[in-house]
Amino acid sequence: MAEKKVPEVKLRKPVRALVMLPRAGKISVNARKIYNVILHTSADQIVEYETEHGTQMPKGHYFESRLVDLLLPIQAGQSDLRASAKEFLNEMANIRIDWEAPDHREEGEVFEDEDDWVNLGLLSEVRFKKSKPSNKNSEVIVKWELPPGIFNQLRSPQDYKYAQISLYQLTKLSTYESVALYEICARYRTNPNGVTCKQEPIWWTQALSSKVPEVDPSTGLPKWREWRKFKGEKVQKAVQEICENTDLDIQMIEKGGLVQFTVMRKAAEFSALPNKLNPEIADKALALGLRLTDISTLIRNGQSEMALKEAFVRMGQQDPTKIDRKLAYLNKILEEVNPFFAAGGLPKKAPVQQELLPKTNTPSGVVPQVAMTYKDERRAEIRKEFSELVLEEQQPYAYLAFADLKNKNMANPNLSMKIESKAWESAPILFAKMVDIYAVQTYGDDWAVEKDD
Repeated sequence: MAEKKVPEVKLRKPVRALVMLPRAGKISVNARKIYNVILHTSADQIVEYETEHGTQMPKGHYFESRLVDLLLPIQAGQSDLRASAKEFLNEMANIRIDWEAPDHREEGEVFEDEDDWVNLGLLSEVRFKKSKPSNKNSEVIVKWELPPGIFNQLRSPQDYKYAQISLYQLTKLSTYESVALYEICARYRTNPNGVTCKQEPIWWTQALSSKVPEVDPSTGLPKWREWRKFKGEKVQKAVQEICENTDLDIQMIEKGGLVQFTVMRKAAEFSALPNKLNPEIADKALALGLRLTDISTLIRNGQSEMALKEAFVRMGQQDPTKIDRKLAYLNKILEEVNPFFAAGGLPKKAPVQQELLPKTNTPSGVVPQVAMTYKDERRAEIRKEFSELVLEEQQPYAYLAFADLKNKNMANPNLSMKIESKAWESAPILFAKMVDIYAVQTYGDDWAVEKDD
């Protein structure tokens, strides 16, 4: 059987927000990528709010997320971005830009909220706080407010035009020009003519630039790079990077003093997402109170799944609620078992640190056989029953599960992406919560209690 492919999750980005013409300040490539994650997170939180309250989210609402969750979708192939993340977020609040749809000038499209979109920052406000102020190891929480024009379009998506932007594809691009050009071309990926809008070269120079150049003293206007030079230095390299690394093939066309791009989707447009966790590994990690992002990082750094499974067994031999620093505890066990797996397998009696490992009568290295409880058997039955529902019937449980996980600080943008793409079965923590909610709503609070005959 062919391996099931995971669909790429796409941000429904307002067409009006695709082209950002800088007027003051600078925005880096990572800031632009993070901003797309912010828009995706904001859209999901709007849906959650309106589902929970049954009314539209009010203007001036503050969105929030853990800083690490905003960085996770753009982290691929890069070093830790947390040290410079505040700098990126401050860029968004300080830069001044003019917003424009790619085909705005060409088609003469008129926006009712024109004045709300003139010369704005990407964020109206951004704040940082600690999840636990008294704890120096607490996580950084980011809160932000969106400009009214963007907020209105995210809140009422049915009234506006959107482009589907793949957050995963953007991780493959390294320059601002590549990201900006990819977003514009993605707007036309389904265009029957297979081409973008036609614009003058100066428009493309501004649309693909991350900052405003110095003012020409003779004219008093910004001294934009000559198109011939900008094309050779930036645009051609961006075209090459997009064609080599993403799901699009594009080509520049210059004719009659105007510039446009052909856009063609590659055959293998929907590729599997990277670093997908083994469901068995994910389930065991969650049962021990470990975070999936930490386990994913271990695997990305070369940690074997076999050693993780052995470490999970040893952790499970004592009450995990009594372990204060679970990740540190796991790493200590991995230090003990990794050398033996590297040598060809774990011996029957691996040396372990007695003060760290739980006391047990089970010999080290021997995986204990665990009998299924009635609750385990019942959950398996209900899980099978729930899996047979169509996706539209499962979706309300996805929203309820996400809201519950968010209240427990266990949610992140990856989970909201799974909900949008209806791929929640590939998110063990989310799907398990959905099954439990379904069980309670269908069979009552005592669904896992064995009844007497």
